[in-house]
Amino acid sequence: MPKSNVKDYDKEAEDLLKVIYSNILKLKELHGMSQNKLSNLSSVHISTINEIEQDFIRDMRVTTLVKFAKAFDVKFAALLVNQKIRAADK
Repeated sequence: MPKSNVKDYDKEAEDLLKVIYSNILKLKELHGMSQNKLSNLSSVHISTINEIEQDFIRDMRVTTLVKFAKAFDVKFAALLVNQKIRAADK
């Protein structure tokens, strides 16, 4: 069970965050990015990226998600849906 820093987490919100985190990790791998490179490209602190990789579920600001989407050159909505991410989706 993933760790969470939010008490009484709404199941639907937690499920959505799992999808978002999974998509971020898939895109990071697809682009061959290290934590440092992703942090530099997105201006998101490396500790946040580490928490995502450690499956630490927490609230995330929309602005942070937009930064990730820009770093991966994908539409914001691509982070929100459960889909297979392939090289053609870049």
